[in-house]
Amino acid sequence: MKKFLGAVLFLAISCCAAVQAKDYHVAARVKEAQAAVEKMIRSKSAAGLAQSVKEGVGVAIFPSVVKAGLIVGGRYGEGLMLRHDPKTGQWYGPAFFSISGGSVGLQIGASSTALVLTVNNEKGMKAFRGGTFTLGADVAAVAGPSGRNSYVGTNINADAPIFSYSITKGVFAGVALDGSVISELPRVNDACWGRHLNNIQIFHRKPARKDVQALIRKLNQLISLAK
Repeated sequence: MKKFLGAVLFLAISCCAAVQAKDYHVAARVKEAQAAVEKMIRSKSAAGLAQSVKEGVGVAIFPSVVKAGLIVGGRYGEGLMLRHDPKTGQWYGPAFFSISGGSVGLQIGASSTALVLTVNNEKGMKAFRGGTFTLGADVAAVAGPSGRNSYVGTNINADAPIFSYSITKGVFAGVALDGSVISELPRVNDACWGRHLNNIQIFHRKPARKDVQALIRKLNQLISLAK
């Protein structure tokens, strides 16, 4: 009997540890995304991004894209994506994705860079709902405008489905990412939501996690920088 109870206790502890490990997996990504947004808020060149996030229908944040010798193109990073309703200010998600290959460049002397993709219209959202796609081939993505004046005369909804930005060592600018592959991370999504949901379902759910809500508050703070 004692052996049986001991085995049950061991399994219970193991299950709890597994759940905590999964939760940490999600929590770590959310925390890193929030730290990346905080850097953007402090940047003097974030006005263009702030405007793009404000008017866009979604934002994907990859806090650390690093050199990875085994990946075609030599770059890899993981992050998350939130859908945004610019009319109401409501956020939905997140869903988790990776980015790899392509022309993800690093500045000289830098080991990693943060990437942000702002989704400007339904074409961009459709790509993220599908799960895996290539920037420049499946959906157009261009270097995003980095200053307030760069938005003058720009029709954000017509010009490009996705704007892309990078921040390295405090330097913030639009960046071309043609050829980069965006792939969904279903196991991380399952861990975040506690059950399997596809991206269409995720992008219609309001965030319940407190850490995601904290991230959204930072995104709204970034939006407040837009004019």
